[in-house]
Amino acid sequence: MLMKIILLLVIYLISLCQSASRNLITLNEETWTKILDGEWMVEFHAPWCPACKDLQKAWHAFADWSKDLNINVAEVDVTVNPGLSGRFLVTALPTIYHVKDGVFRVYAGPRDKNDFINYIEEKKWTFDDPIPSYKYPSSLQMSVVAWFFKLSMFVRDKHNYLVEEVGIPSWASYSVFAGITLTLGCILGFFIVCIIDRVFPTGEQLSKPEKKLTKKDQKTKSKKDEGKKKDDDQSQDERNSQEGLNTMPNPVQWLPLESNPEFMHKIGVEKGVECVDIYGFEDDVLAFIPRPCYAVMLCFPMVDKVDKIMEPIYEKMKEKGCMVPDGVFFMKQKISNACGTFALIHSLANNHKKINLGNGSLKQWLDKAVELGVEERSDSLAENAILAEAHENCARGGETDSSTVDHHFICYLKHEDKLLELDSRAPSPRICGLTSDATFLKDVGNSCKMLMDKLENLSFSALAIVRASH
Repeated sequence: MLMKIILLLVIYLISLCQSASRNLITLNEETWTKILDGEWMVEFHAPWCPACKDLQKAWHAFADWSKDLNINVAEVDVTVNPGLSGRFLVTALPTIYHVKDGVFRVYAGPRDKNDFINYIEEKKWTFDDPIPSYKYPSSLQMSVVAWFFKLSMFVRDKHNYLVEEVGIPSWASYSVFAGITLTLGCILGFFIVCIIDRVFPTGEQLSKPEKKLTKKDQKTKSKKDEGKKKDDDQSQDERNSQEGLNTMPNPVQWLPLESNPEFMHKIGVEKGVECVDIYGFEDDVLAFIPRPCYAVMLCFPMVDKVDKIMEPIYEKMKEKGCMVPDGVFFMKQKISNACGTFALIHSLANNHKKINLGNGSLKQWLDKAVELGVEERSDSLAENAILAEAHENCARGGETDSSTVDHHFICYLKHEDKLLELDSRAPSPRICGLTSDATFLKDVGNSCKMLMDKLENLSFSALAIVRASH
């Protein structure tokens, strides 16, 4: 009798699991197009992701309500379907999409069953902007991205096979793929050159026999050439003069500096202090950031659009006569491409009591700069050859193209009990609210959220200046 009861209980539990699994739809490369019709909530996850594991219980519970809400709830394992992670531009896990009749929106709200249900019942998704049409998973360009993602996974699988199954060394496997890549690149380049040469012929194909000129024609041609040369020389002189006028207001320009911790140590900062990447401002991601955290440097894109967003805020600051708070080191930027260096100096100078700046070039310059005005400090920095040389050496070691820089660095730090935003283009530091050592990183994330929500661009990045735990 007891065995029958246990057997019935097992059967009942299995039926419950099967019911839950039927409500949750698993999508793959072949079936993902189903979401183009009707209303869907789709979660992208990976088995190795801790945040994904924490979400699974709430997501399965939400799936049980799918029929009552008249929607479809689905999941995608990006390790099994790498092409879909590229097609949907999944850069963080877990990522959740809301899809309504082929219109895609990224879900950015709380991640609990009741929050998901309220999001659908109250149609909160109507307040979220759809993703741009060029990022639609069904577009041609995203299909190309998906193909490259699948290609990368194919190469990785073959590499693992060669190393683990065949037993060849890793360097040999890398050499094989490097050789294949170079060969294919040469072949493709050859065909492209042939096509261009065919469409736009050069050299002998375009040359025609010149007509023999009479002495009169030769004299006329010679006069025309001399006149053209004079015009060219005059135009060049005008251009040079104009360039000189354009560069006079801002004679100093540095190379753009990447997030390079080597620069910080080159100018004398103690070795125990490091820059670490912040991959998101969720609690589970921030838990991996070492403590204490002294400052956060945010790099954002689309500077012109950000200027329009921040302009009303800066105008109000000017009307109120905002001043630099006592004890805060701030300077305005007069050096092109140096916003990263200004953000770093703001971060270090305002933490000089917590961070040992050593006795290097930064400390020596800072001791003199504190006595100068806000704008004079930038001039003093531009004239400091040692700091400029350290900046240039580190910048040349990076990969930033100075002709395409469209990003700007600002920094956040704690001053007394206030969260300050220091932007070297602003009239003064901006008070973003109250903060504490325990909530500093979370408060920075909340302050950054305004820009992140208003810009349809995912290329934000953030660095934390911390004391290394090792």
